[in-house]
Amino acid sequence: MVMIPTNKADKYRKVVTEQVLIREKFPFLHSRISGLELTCRGRIRPTERSRSYRVEIRYSPWDSPVVRVIEPKIEFTPGAHMYHDDTLCLFDWREQPWRKNWHLHETVIPWTAEWLVFYELWLLTGKWLGKSAVHGQPKPEDLAPSVGAAMTFTSDGSPMEAKSSNTSLEMGSMLTLASIRFLRFSFSSGLK
Repeated sequence: MVMIPTNKADKYRKVVTEQVLIREKFPFLHSRISGLELTCRGRIRPTERSRSYRVEIRYSPWDSPVVRVIEPKIEFTPGAHMYHDDTLCLFDWREQPWRKNWHLHETVIPWTAEWLVFYELWLLTGKWLGKSAVHGQPKPEDLAPSVGAAMTFTSDGSPMEAKSSNTSLEMGSMLTLASIRFLRFSFSSGLK
């Protein structure tokens, strides 16, 4: 097992590394470092037909990142897969805690775009179609019908339920490779 150092210099290097990777991979995100916290803001348009969402990602090494949609403001609503403090639930931290070697550009940013796709589907159908974890004591109508199943799409782009995944790493509501072909995450650079 590798020990992750936790002194301030190592934490600062981690924050700077994350900022460099995000600027390289997702230049539409404006990022700044304040102390030992990285804050990124930018607009994500999860599909060609979607509206643009302004998101904020806050990250302190080696804690779980916190993501909010700040425009249009998405507040907690039962049934939408999020926490009571208006932050998005992108993965089940109880089943798979945030790993210190994960990078935001490989995890949180794509998961946020994916969450927005499922949010738009939820607005249309009233059902959360992605994987979900129970937050406290849920009401039956708040649970997605496909809990534990990966979301896949037919060749015409319509959703269908796939077999349950038995992988040990459940990182958010992962889409299958086939579904990614039908979802084009287009990111815009309208930063403010």
